[in-house]
Amino acid sequence: MPPRRTLLRAGAWTGLTAALAAGVSGCGIRLEDDAPTIPFLTRTPIPDEALLVAAYRRATGLAEKATQAAGVAGAAQVTQRHTGQAHVLRAILDAGAVPERIISGATTPTATSSGPKQPGPTAVSAAELGQAVAITARESLTAAGLFVTHRALGASVAAHDAACQTGLGGAPAWPARDPLPAGVAAGLLTVTRACAYAVQVAAAHLSGAERTALMVLIDVLGAREEALIVAVTPPPPPTLGYRLPFPVTGAVEARRLITVALGNLVDRGLDRLEDIPPATSPLVEVVRLQAEAVTLASAHGVPWPTMPGLRVG
Repeated sequence: MPPRRTLLRAGAWTGLTAALAAGVSGCGIRLEDDAPTIPFLTRTPIPDEALLVAAYRRATGLAEKATQAAGVAGAAQVTQRHTGQAHVLRAILDAGAVPERIISGATTPTATSSGPKQPGPTAVSAAELGQAVAITARESLTAAGLFVTHRALGASVAAHDAACQTGLGGAPAWPARDPLPAGVAAGLLTVTRACAYAVQVAAAHLSGAERTALMVLIDVLGAREEALIVAVTPPPPPTLGYRLPFPVTGAVEARRLITVALGNLVDRGLDRLEDIPPATSPLVEVVRLQAEAVTLASAHGVPWPTMPGLRVG
């Protein structure tokens, strides 16, 4: 399988922005939003800047809210996952030399007399955290269709947030959508079938509760396959077998194969995203399938991906 796309490296604008910023900073000038005081110099926002800033604020805001939900099941995971997401988004904004006051939305502090202290943060209940996670997932899904340069990033963030909602026991609201383009569906179908084959091989080497869980997973992957076949005309016949990444002779290799196969399902989830026209509803289906892949993978021991389908580097 070809490697998944690399975040930051896939967006050529980052290197260009860095080069331009270096040329200006070498002269001792930093272009802030108030740069019009310097004739002919104004800061040009980076592509999708407002969407990136909004995503960063959502991630940091939700991570902070989850820290106030002491004792709530899943709160620690919400904090960890969205803190990691925020770090990546912040790195992109910093690479584009976006001013801090735009990133944080902070205003210039004014001198004030000492007054009563503001009350500290109140405890967040399980219901309040669940609502915040659902709102974040909904807003990220809406924003995913608005990205132009960073479409894969927008889809990845939306899938991450939807999977987080599912992990907290919620059910993301998926709007009506058109079928996937045939080429996109065919690629995802191939990856899904390969994953199902690997899980079947692994199941043959396991027993008891482990095997029972894998049989459920095989059913879920089968339903996923059927949904993808609908968009491919004519559907390609199933492959009789796939080359495994390593020999599987016992339970240890079987468990490893499961994590590799499900990890690949996530890694390849955004392949051929460029074949989906911008601002069209099939993007929602890609996000839904990617969120499903993250949920399945994390349930079977695959580490939670900070940016599903993207390599952070």
